[in-house]
Amino acid sequence: MAARHPAAAPPGAAPRPLRVDAQRNRERLVEAARSAFAEHGVEASLDDIARAAGVGSGTLYRHFPTRTSLLEAVFTESATAVCTLAGRSVTAGADPAGALRDWLHAFAAHVATFRGIGVYLIRTADDDGAAMARTHHEIRDALASLLDRARAAGALRAGMTATDLLVLVNGITLATRQDLAAGTRLLDLVLDGLVPDGPVPPAAGP
Repeated sequence: MAARHPAAAPPGAAPRPLRVDAQRNRERLVEAARSAFAEHGVEASLDDIARAAGVGSGTLYRHFPTRTSLLEAVFTESATAVCTLAGRSVTAGADPAGALRDWLHAFAAHVATFRGIGVYLIRTADDDGAAMARTHHEIRDALASLLDRARAAGALRAGMTATDLLVLVNGITLATRQDLAAGTRLLDLVLDGLVPDGPVPPAAGP
């Protein structure tokens, strides 16, 4: 009798969950890639990333067949973390002004660190940039939820939109490059000017 083979997964079916060790390797690769791309740009050595993650190059390519797929994983992870921060702040009922300021600083750090990756992904996208457009909308929606709370609390001048703030943050990070200290100071100056009754407390953290 001929050996029976498992039926192929139907088209569109969700991929099988990774084994625990495989998932751990993937997480190590993304973490190592995040540091490498932030320091060396999108052309960072993939072999060096594999070594930093403590795995072989074959393991890297099993998880991420192309440089673009690894860059997408790193960028998406960072963008998702920024969006999740907004959701947590709303759910926890955090101070509207402070939550908005903290989120904008987190977004600024994301942009400063991963601007080059975003540009690369837009240029190399095989879906006409649809995935990057979805990410942009998710970020804008996350900011809008914080913005609505801040406006309702009277902590922000009327007329300011989520798109306005995203443009401001992008402009500041572009002007200051990767000088996070300078970007933080300029962003605080801008935010102080957008508060009707004076500055709110500075963002938490370093």
